[in-house]
Amino acid sequence: LSGSYTFAQTHWQDTLEMKKPNPSAFGKGWVIGINAQAGGILKHTVNFKPDPYGIDYAVEVSLHQQTFGARAWHAKYHYPMWGATLILNQFSNVPHLGRSAALIADIQFPLFRTKRAKLYFGLGDGLAYLTNTYDAVNDTINNVIGSHINEVTQFKLLFNYRISERCEMRMMGAFTHYSNARYTTPNLGINVYTGGIGLQYYLTRVPANFRPRWPVKRNLHLQKNIQVSYARSEFAITGGPKMPSYTIYMGLSKNLGYCNRLNAGLWYEYNKGERIIYDFFFPSAGDGVAEASRFAAVFGDEVLFGRFSISGNVGLYLYQGIFRQFISFQQLGVNYTLLRWNKIKQHEIYTGVRLKTHLGVAEYFDTMIGCRF
Repeated sequence: LSGSYTFAQTHWQDTLEMKKPNPSAFGKGWVIGINAQAGGILKHTVNFKPDPYGIDYAVEVSLHQQTFGARAWHAKYHYPMWGATLILNQFSNVPHLGRSAALIADIQFPLFRTKRAKLYFGLGDGLAYLTNTYDAVNDTINNVIGSHINEVTQFKLLFNYRISERCEMRMMGAFTHYSNARYTTPNLGINVYTGGIGLQYYLTRVPANFRPRWPVKRNLHLQKNIQVSYARSEFAITGGPKMPSYTIYMGLSKNLGYCNRLNAGLWYEYNKGERIIYDFFFPSAGDGVAEASRFAAVFGDEVLFGRFSISGNVGLYLYQGIFRQFISFQQLGVNYTLLRWNKIKQHEIYTGVRLKTHLGVAEYFDTMIGCRF
């Protein structure tokens, strides 16, 4: 009978433990950053009254965590960083456009990494408070935004260069869009482009090895997909009533692996505001329901992050009634899976919020619930 106590060092590639997330990674890799930026406003329409003279200044403070493989999508997207960013911005033409404060959730995907240099593509979305809005009495020049609370979307390209064990210098370019999706008019939106420089400091140690989790099996068969949604938007006049829109979508979905899904189907929308206007001006002209309805074919792609996903759709109108828009529309949404059952067929109930636009001009935000089976 004998016993021994030894020390050894192994690599995760050499063990069956690769099916589990790296236990040393939990709580590690938190990084705080600060960036100073300057830029301007992109005047995207001739209806934009305020002259965007001067420089747009912004400061960003962020808190992110480096992913290490605790979820299957971490490895699929090459271990991105995710977290939250606070954006403090002073717009060009401060007397009319004012300032803003925004808080967004964002994720940064690595495009390449070396020992010292990293290049990321960032995507974020959240809410912003704008100090200046349209005022029919005091400021009619600001015909850009009609509400203090707005949605904000940001795209970034970031280059990090390591200057010490825990500190990195960062250069970045960003495009930021502010809009209330016509919940209150006017709503032309503000598009800001900036470039800047900053620092990132790792608060905790970064593990040397990332460990991918064993890929989650996905149902690769076609699934049926049904959605219903509800939206409210200010219709026809500034300060007018907020009218509801209702939509129904029926289509098919197909998972491509465990981090991507294709969607296609038919979409129907009924706008109560358009029905009221049609019945008022044309009381005996015909069916108001049909003239306030739209049908479309919708095609889209969905990027999956566990229970969360980001969806992008393009719709082609087949019928628009009397109130015609462009021939197509776009949707950008964030979804969350509420419930899953049936491990083989992977049925699920999900919810989400989406922004509907026509070539960058927002029409409304809607709240959606759906079932995939």
